[in-house]
Amino acid sequence: MNVRPFESMTNSELVIAAYDETKDYDYRILAHEEIYRRAGVADGNGLHKPDGRNF
Repeated sequence: MNVRPFESMTNSELVIAAYDETKDYDYRILAHEEIYRRAGVADGNGLHKPDGRNF
């Protein structure tokens, strides 16, 4: 079982997963977290301000 299924998704697949209302809430939240991680806004320790400080 893949512990982090979103890492193997393309960006397009990830966006679709994040907004797929047929998936449960937790799945969609995890997809959003991966989007933020890829964008450099989060690193797994929460969201960050542009200067690197945590929100």
